[in-house]
Amino acid sequence: MRDLSKKISLRLFLTIGPYERDADYKELLRSLARQGLLIYGILGVVIVIVYVAAFVFWLGKSVHWDYSGFDPDVHIMVLDKSFILLLCLSIIPISYSSISLNWIRGLIYSLVLLICSAILMDDIANQDVSATTTYLTIVLVFAVAMVPYKGWQTALLAITVIVSTILILQFVPGWLGLNPLQLKISQIVIISVIALLLTGISSQLYINRYRQHLAKKEAEELSWKLKERAEILQKMKEKSELQADQLLENEKLKDRFFANISHEFRTPLTVILGPLKDILKEGEQSGKKIVRTNLLQLMLHNGQRLLELINQLLDLSKVDAGQIKLELKEVDLSELIRDQVLSFGPLAESHRVQLACDLPSRPIIAEVDPQQIERVIGNLVSNAIKFTPEGGRVTVSLTKTDSVEGKIQIIVSDTGIGIPSDELSHIFDRFYQVAHSSGTFHTGTGIGLSLAKEIVELHGGQIDVSSEPGSGSQFIIALPGILAASKEGGNGVPGKQQPELVTQESVDFLEEETRRSDDAPAVLLVDDNPDILAYLEPYLSRRYVVIAKEESAEALELVRNDSIDLVISDIMMPAPDGFELCKIIKESPELNHIPVILLTAQASEESRIEGLELGADDYISKPFSAAELMVRVENLIDLRKKLRKKFSQQVRIEGEKVDVTSEDARFLQQVQEVIEEHMEDSNFSVDWLAGEVNLSSRQLQRKLRSITDLSAGGYIRLMRLERASQLLRQKWGNISEIAYKVGFQDAKYFSRLFKQTFGVTPSEFVEEESR
Repeated sequence: MRDLSKKISLRLFLTIGPYERDADYKELLRSLARQGLLIYGILGVVIVIVYVAAFVFWLGKSVHWDYSGFDPDVHIMVLDKSFILLLCLSIIPISYSSISLNWIRGLIYSLVLLICSAILMDDIANQDVSATTTYLTIVLVFAVAMVPYKGWQTALLAITVIVSTILILQFVPGWLGLNPLQLKISQIVIISVIALLLTGISSQLYINRYRQHLAKKEAEELSWKLKERAEILQKMKEKSELQADQLLENEKLKDRFFANISHEFRTPLTVILGPLKDILKEGEQSGKKIVRTNLLQLMLHNGQRLLELINQLLDLSKVDAGQIKLELKEVDLSELIRDQVLSFGPLAESHRVQLACDLPSRPIIAEVDPQQIERVIGNLVSNAIKFTPEGGRVTVSLTKTDSVEGKIQIIVSDTGIGIPSDELSHIFDRFYQVAHSSGTFHTGTGIGLSLAKEIVELHGGQIDVSSEPGSGSQFIIALPGILAASKEGGNGVPGKQQPELVTQESVDFLEEETRRSDDAPAVLLVDDNPDILAYLEPYLSRRYVVIAKEESAEALELVRNDSIDLVISDIMMPAPDGFELCKIIKESPELNHIPVILLTAQASEESRIEGLELGADDYISKPFSAAELMVRVENLIDLRKKLRKKFSQQVRIEGEKVDVTSEDARFLQQVQEVIEEHMEDSNFSVDWLAGEVNLSSRQLQRKLRSITDLSAGGYIRLMRLERASQLLRQKWGNISEIAYKVGFQDAKYFSRLFKQTFGVTPSEFVEEESR
């Protein structure tokens, strides 16, 4: 009951409360009131005009302006209607002004009283109040419907209208000399009930609007909260995506690391196991114990390299586990650095890079782990040599400084390719490798610099890098704590470099030499590892003309410009890599006849499939022996020879297809179709044919000779003669006519060439076919 009484309380019925303290709600009511004021004025104008027109045009009453001589049966008074019309017209422009809510309510209040007064004047003139209640009700309903009144405001307006109506009807007729008029009790009761209902309705409308306003505000607040939470969720999503991208990048780095470490392991294994197999095979074949010093040097060098790679992996795991311990000793850093740099003399010489030391005349004694510091220096020097082009310079310097960063500085600088600025912050990250401008990576594992940083920091020092692409890089190691500075020493400039571990003069394979012929096929060997080239080039040179290249871009230029019979390429190289090199060759019409063998450390089935899908003719996984590679090369060269023989002996024409489905066969088919089309034209030449197949004359000659062992002119001539033999079998015409038909202007020349090709003259050929 308490809830019910609360719902129907007088206070709520009259909407007495702090509702309009809400500024937003009050502004909403003001906007509704202005709209209602406009509609009220327009409706008033329309109603007045329709009312007057109905009485004048439909009922035929005449217009009367004043009360004298007014007859309601024949006249319609327009003075009061004109007053109402002016009132309604006046509030239309007011609705467009910035009038406040309370002023609008007061204005409507006044308008209702004035309009009701005008209506009562018409009833007084007519001496008829039967429709007065209806008119007053309509005016009140419009006012309540158009303007958002509170309940008590509606009640006050209704009471004022009822009281003023009673007073006007009682006193105004006497002033006009007319009989007084009174509302019936039933009329007063009706309008009072209607006023009571309008008060309740306006209160309910007011409360409903307020509740809707609150609901809208709550919805907006909820929407704002949802939007805020959506933004938070979006940020969380972006953060999650960033973390996912980082995880994916880490996975890529890890995958690249394992791919590179596999390559780095397999390459030295090839140079170790391959020569071992060759030595053992030579010993078995000759029955002698054969020692090859150069091969053993290659094996030792790559075995040490493989051991270093494995040690780097083990040291990284020890650093993570906190198990790596420094064995600190007092050492002369000048002597340590000099000895370490000297050991890289052969490597620098093989890369044609100048290697120098800038060491102080006095020794610098520090407490370090010499083995670990050697590894740091070795890693930085080997990287500097690796990324410095021929003719460049690598310098290692040692200085004593009192700067905040450290008291000993070891600087390794080079004039190499440099490091992009956006990659400098990542080069000490594990498994990270700096990309070329083309997007490819240098061979390596991406752990050397990371391990160097770990070792330096274990010594209490730090390592920094500065670089400018195209100008070189500088790595600065700062170590603390000079212990002593005694004993004089000379300038630490490296002396004469040691002989190379591997030299061309030391290569000596089998006792029995296999001399290659003067027209031996040309084999292009591409690998960025000089040890692989040093191992394979002499072996293959026994039977083939071998051209070795460390840069795949140079190799590609060579393939395009020179006559190469076979390409052997490693996959993991600077751009273009082996896959891309193979793709370029196999997609080029003038080069796709050249067989390609891919060498790789990626032994997975997916890698083999990728290589073969690109058109590679063979795929060899490391480690392998030179003997195995030689067999693969011989097989492909022999296959090319057999195909040339087959194509040269079987020149197909008019609908017959080449038996072998390959790029070579499709190329020959295209050439044959062009020759067939122009066979009757004696001016048809090699240049003409080259233009039709979109090749230069030189490229056409090289490609046709590699496929058919015939020159382009010889191939055209052979096609003409084959067609002539067909026409002779069919007895198409006489010999002269057939000669002209296949493009020969001279019948005697045609007969001579025909006999050279088929062993008989055209006449003898016809006789043999007729038997």
